[in-house]
Amino acid sequence: MRNEFERQLNQLNQDLMNMSKLCTEAVEKAIHALTDRDSQPAKQVIDNEKLINDYESKINQEAIRLVMCQQPVASDLRFLSAAIYMNTDLERIGDQAEDISHLVLQMLDQGYEQRELGTLNEMAKQAVIMIEDSVAAFIKGDSALAKKTCESDDIMDDLFIRVRKEVIEEIKEGSLEAEILTDIMMVAKYMERIGDHATNIAESIYFSLTGEKIHAD
Repeated sequence: MRNEFERQLNQLNQDLMNMSKLCTEAVEKAIHALTDRDSQPAKQVIDNEKLINDYESKINQEAIRLVMCQQPVASDLRFLSAAIYMNTDLERIGDQAEDISHLVLQMLDQGYEQRELGTLNEMAKQAVIMIEDSVAAFIKGDSALAKKTCESDDIMDDLFIRVRKEVIEEIKEGSLEAEILTDIMMVAKYMERIGDHATNIAESIYFSLTGEKIHAD
C-alpha cells in the first residue's frame, strides 16, 4: 500500500514540475514578446494556457484522491496541502502571464515602438528565479530554499518601485504615449503578482516541512 502511495506521490511531483515549467516558460515568452516586439510568443502563451489549466485540474484530483484513499499520516497531509496550494498559485501565475501577453498584443496593435525595458526585464528574471526556487524547495524538501524565496519578495517589490519611478519620469518627459506607459506599468504589476504567488508557494512549502508559518515582510 505504501509503495503505491509513493508511486502516486512521485507522479504528483512530476506533474507539478511539468506545470511549473510551463509557467516559467509562459513568463519568459510574455516578456520576450514585449522586448522583441514579436506577437508570436505572446500568442503561444495564450494558446498554452489551457495546458496549465488541464494540469491544475489533474493535480487537484490526484492530491484529493491521495488524501481520501491512502490514509496519509500528518506529514503526508502537510505535503499534500502544500501541493494543492502550490497548484493553485502556479495556475494563477499562468493567468498573469496570459494577462501580460494580451497586454503586449494590445500594445503592438497600438504601434508600440521598442523601448529599453531595463528594470522590467529584471523583474521578469526575478519572477522566473522565484518560481524555479519555490518548486525546487518543494521537490527537494528544502526549507532553507523556501525561506530564501520568501525573502526574495522584497527584491521584487523594490524592482516594482523602480519601474514605477521610471514610468513617472517618462510621462514627465513625454517620451512615450501615456496609454503605452500605463500598459507597461500594468505589466510590472502583473510581474509583482507573479512574485507574490511564488512567495505563497514557498510559505506553504516551509509550513509543510517544518510545521511553522513564515511570512515575507
